[in-house]
Amino acid sequence: HPFGLWQAPHPRPRWGGLGSHARPGPPVTPPLPGDPSRGLAGGQQPRGWGRRQVRVHLPAGEGAKMERREEQPGATGAGAAPALDFTVENVEKALHQLYYDPNIENKNLAQKWLMQAQVSPQAWHFSWQLLQPDKVPEIQYFGASALHIKISRYWSDIPTDQYESLKAQLFTQITHFASGSKIVLTRLCVALASLALSMMPDAWPCAVADMVRLFQAEDSPVDGQGRCLALLELLTVLPEEFQTSRLPQYRKGLVRASL
Repeated sequence: HPFGLWQAPHPRPRWGGLGSHARPGPPVTPPLPGDPSRGLAGGQQPRGWGRRQVRVHLPAGEGAKMERREEQPGATGAGAAPALDFTVENVEKALHQLYYDPNIENKNLAQKWLMQAQVSPQAWHFSWQLLQPDKVPEIQYFGASALHIKISRYWSDIPTDQYESLKAQLFTQITHFASGSKIVLTRLCVALASLALSMMPDAWPCAVADMVRLFQAEDSPVDGQGRCLALLELLTVLPEEFQTSRLPQYRKGLVRASL
């Protein structure tokens, strides 16, 4: 089968949303009804299909630059089934198979393939595209979760000259989703929190102050309530992400002082 073999992760009892911030366990993200990275809980069908969000604009070449910094996966062994490319189309097909295929083995195979996709170099490309407004919240959630995994686990692969553009893009997405899907908003806030912790204190010494200032800006396209909700979500997940981060102990001390 093109998706290969798998081993099921142990689902956690909570899922991301305002007031509820389950922490991701490697290499996948916390469960929600129909969460593609955890499998379906109790045979549930995905929620919210057909809802629209706001279009994402990825700076040209950003994903390609970061992808070149990562090692490409090794070739499959002789006689092995050819692996599917980690493209937007294949990710969406795998998610559809996970949600709708009545065959449990096929669901499991799709889940394993999606777990591999989240940590692949190609995730820098498809994760942003999965956040586009024509995607349903479950697909957008998978894209946001992939971004968090790439930032939190593969920070050293990101070129330093890409820090600012990545930060700006995450701010843009959070602003867009402030009045959209809350589960996607939470995952994007967790991704930005992870980025802030990795940049502090040297590359981003005033991270918290900058977050507050940005979401207090009156010229923002988001209404006041949406900005407040986004800022509250971000400030809620930031200390939680700090507690579960993989920062070395000496870095944790520096970041704690900066916070």
